[in-house]
Amino acid sequence: MQKARREGSALSSPRAWLRFLAVIAAGTAADLASKAAALHALRPAGAVSDAEPNLVITNYLPFIDLVWQRNHGAVFGSWTNQTLWLEIATVLALGLLLWLFADSRRSQWRLQLCLALVVAGALGNLYDRIMFSYVRDFIRFNIESGWVRWGAEGNRLLWPYVFNVADVFITIGVAGLFLIWLASGFRPRPEKE
Repeated sequence: MQKARREGSALSSPRAWLRFLAVIAAGTAADLASKAAALHALRPAGAVSDAEPNLVITNYLPFIDLVWQRNHGAVFGSWTNQTLWLEIATVLALGLLLWLFADSRRSQWRLQLCLALVVAGALGNLYDRIMFSYVRDFIRFNIESGWVRWGAEGNRLLWPYVFNVADVFITIGVAGLFLIWLASGFRPRPEKE
């Protein structure tokens, strides 16, 4: 942490904080708004406001279906019905992400962007777990494949899993963090005197 402070810590940079918080706010808002819009689009006409949507809209966008699904677990349905533990794990992960931001230099805007995307996705899914005890998923790729056999019996989809915008942000953020870490391994290290 001392090194980050000497080189201009993100913690003391209003610009870094603004960038970080703006991405978190925009990402979380986009996730929650997309879930509300999907719920509205998938609810049968004339249904009461709290009715469970049961429609599937195939090819809503090219290669994308809208499919409402309650996810009571984590990735790929793991940790099913472990909401409290998932909430605790999310809060701990958020603490780690904030520490990584605080430990970064103000010039590391790519790192901060990736951290903010992961935080935004985590907050969107944490909101769902706290408010509904499940995560609202609604996006499915509609790409058929004859050679992939996973998911439910008879499935022909290349990726049969349903996800949401928060999951997209988390995936992009983690992939970006991995690329940043990978690229840092190729930089020449200063020679010790």
